[in-house]
Amino acid sequence: MVARNESAYCLYFCDKAPADAHDILMHHDFDFDLRLRRLLIEKGVYQIPIACKQNSISYAHSEEDINTTIQKHREAIEQL
Repeated sequence: MVARNESAYCLYFCDKAPADAHDILMHHDFDFDLRLRRLLIEKGVYQIPIACKQNSISYAHSEEDINTTIQKHREAIEQL
C-alpha cells in the first residue's frame, strides 16, 4: 500500500490501507519494511532505515532517478 500527500509518500506493508497510527502499529510488517530499506541502501537507493519513515520526491530528482528508484524497489521486493 502506498500512501502519499503531494510529493511525500510512505509504503505500508499491511493487508489493507491503514486508517490511523494504531492500525499501522497493529498490522504493518515492520520487519519486512526494515529489511527492504536496508536492501535498498545496498542497491544505492537511500531510504532512512526507520520503518514507516516517509520519503519525498523533489525537483532535484529526474525522471530517470524516479524510474531507477521504482526499479530498485521491484528488485528488492522480489529478492526478499
